[in-house]
Amino acid sequence: MIRLHRVGGRPPVDDELVEVADDGAILVRRTISRAAAPLGPVGRFGGQLQAGVAQRIRDEAAAAAGAGNVDLPVPAGAARDDLEVTGVRAVGPAGAALPAGWSGLATSLRALLTSFASQPIAALDATVTKATALELRHLGSEPLDLDLSGLAVRVSTWREDRLVDAVDMPAAGPRAVVAGPGWRYPVEVRFEPLSPGATRRFELEGVLLGDGETWRLCSLEARPA
Repeated sequence: MIRLHRVGGRPPVDDELVEVADDGAILVRRTISRAAAPLGPVGRFGGQLQAGVAQRIRDEAAAAAGAGNVDLPVPAGAARDDLEVTGVRAVGPAGAALPAGWSGLATSLRALLTSFASQPIAALDATVTKATALELRHLGSEPLDLDLSGLAVRVSTWREDRLVDAVDMPAAGPRAVVAGPGWRYPVEVRFEPLSPGATRRFELEGVLLGDGETWRLCSLEARPA
């Protein structure tokens, strides 16, 4: 198994995962949607790598295993990347350059962390449906356990990439939800009209996603529908 686990950082903390099996099957977990570019959903994703891509990653993993363990200092409060290949590990700040032997594998796995957002297994997306409404939506074919009792929306106003104002709005929903294909949940928000030249961002915080074993705190930034 070839693995990248990105964990830690400022709340809500990262808990992102990429696992590539020997046969090229891949599992991806995302918890922070704004970490993707473009913005994406959170939850579980997966599929099968193309044969050429899988072989390249196996070759990069063999080079990493031959390079041995790496342990780079991680600044206090920063997220870290923990890569593992057959018991050999490289740990360092999230996104940081790694020594020769590990650099190719790190680049490939970090790219997979975002590129599989289009192949959801059980995921949650957030969109802006109109001026005062957002919507949570299930993606994928498998059910997703949700706890929306701590849901809050941060509405931030920006002008020329400068933060002008930010308001936190409680938007508590049901505590126990099993979301499946077709599930949607509207989230109403209220605020003053935008002034000319300003833009808004909507971040949904306090969402808990469960996988039958663990609950993970997630953060979504709503995208235009």
